[in-house]
Amino acid sequence: MQKKMDKRGQSLTLNTIIIAILAILVLVVVVTFFFGGFKGLTDRIKSTFYSTTAGTDEVLAVQSCQQFCDQAKLLPDTGNLRKNSAYCNTAFVIDGRSNIGSDGKYDTVYTCSDKARTNEGLIKERYGSNSILDLGVGCPEITC
Repeated sequence: MQKKMDKRGQSLTLNTIIIAILAILVLVVVVTFFFGGFKGLTDRIKSTFYSTTAGTDEVLAVQSCQQFCDQAKLLPDTGNLRKNSAYCNTAFVIDGRSNIGSDGKYDTVYTCSDKARTNEGLIKERYGSNSILDLGVGCPEITC
């Protein structure tokens, strides 16, 4: 009697490999939360992906504001939908006009219009800037 010499080793199923990868991913998320919280993680991710460009071209910012105005006009005039629109809550860091300080915050940011100054606290918190100017893009139908 001859014994077969072509024994096969045990292999992991694809399901086992996927479950192991998911378990490691969950473990990384839990460890990250306990060591620094998600606030620090989101700041690190933002600085990694968004720090490559210094700001937005002024013409592009004005065009974005005009689009935000058009989008805000389509929102119903009930509740805070228009007040919470991008037209009222977005600020831009303009190339050549906004400088970043040693603390990582911008000296000046620009909103779409002076109407957005009603949300100045939110914009200061988001960008860390003390100087907020506007780009002068009018949108008479919108009240921020």
